[in-house]
Amino acid sequence: MPENYVASDSTTPFSIGRMIICTTLFMAVLLGMNWAVDKAMPYRFPKQLQNKFDFFLAHSDNYNAIIIGSSFVWNQVFPKDFDGVVNGDGGEFKTYNFGMHGVRFHEQELYTKKILEVLPENIDWVMVDMGTFETTYPEGQWTTDRFHWWHTPVNTLHALQRLSASSRPSEFKRRYGRAHLKSLGLRSFHVGEWQSLKQEYAHSYGGDSRPPKKLGNDGARIDTGRHRVKRAFDDFLDAHSEGIPALTENDLNEADRTALKRYVQLFEDKNVSATFVVPPTVLYSRDVRQAGKEGIFPKLFVFNNPMEYPELYRKEERSDEHHIAYEFTHKFGKAFGYEFAQYRKKVIDQ
Repeated sequence: MPENYVASDSTTPFSIGRMIICTTLFMAVLLGMNWAVDKAMPYRFPKQLQNKFDFFLAHSDNYNAIIIGSSFVWNQVFPKDFDGVVNGDGGEFKTYNFGMHGVRFHEQELYTKKILEVLPENIDWVMVDMGTFETTYPEGQWTTDRFHWWHTPVNTLHALQRLSASSRPSEFKRRYGRAHLKSLGLRSFHVGEWQSLKQEYAHSYGGDSRPPKKLGNDGARIDTGRHRVKRAFDDFLDAHSEGIPALTENDLNEADRTALKRYVQLFEDKNVSATFVVPPTVLYSRDVRQAGKEGIFPKLFVFNNPMEYPELYRKEERSDEHHIAYEFTHKFGKAFGYEFAQYRKKVIDQ
């Protein structure tokens, strides 16, 4: 090597620059591939709800009302009971039940948008389950594209705000917080669509292999196997037999107000008459009740009050803290139908 040779220090800057270029190209290719997968494989709802969409679109002329929500309405509001009360001695009110197992508010908001996009003009009424306004999600959902799907930046921020404001234990908040942030990242890269290549989330929460015709107006899902240990519910009634449920969630805050107003606005933008309902559970509703008092909902029916609706809280007629046993679900369907029929009559008479 010549004596006057001086080593160049350009190697380090060149390596950093090359790393930046390679990283940028890799990210561009990855985003491009994910975009292509997203276009080729758009998100499909769990089979149960997709079947309902397909069936409803093929038979929408047969209905003039729909119910949106979770198993609180899917398992507990049989349209034949609800419609029978609304129609009374005569009438053509006919409801289609869009309920699905395991739904929480943010997922419900997104699939409500999908429903409203295709909602025909003959649908005059929408009944909406607000028992879904909760901080918890079934852990079986955390690794599924169904869970990733609703994690938009806006929804993830609100989920984290509700989680932070809740009275849940710190470890609970950390675990759920990590799940939300992970899903936000996975959704941002369309990982849900990649997962669809190897598995379809259909059975654990909301799946149903029966033909679509079994998922419509002929009644809620018949499930006689729901009788299981319900000590939590029994203990609740023993401890709170003289008042409304005390095991409630958060107080209403500004983030909740914004989210609920945004949700209600979806129906107003489509000029749809929507009513909202808190089913007879024991764990939810303080914040939703407060929103009702503030006039955020055009109409809110509240059934989780064992003092006002004792017939819905009999121990021997419950399957758990969330659901009435199948043989007795007609009681909630008819009670809801009666309250709704009175409200509907007032609106029509105005």
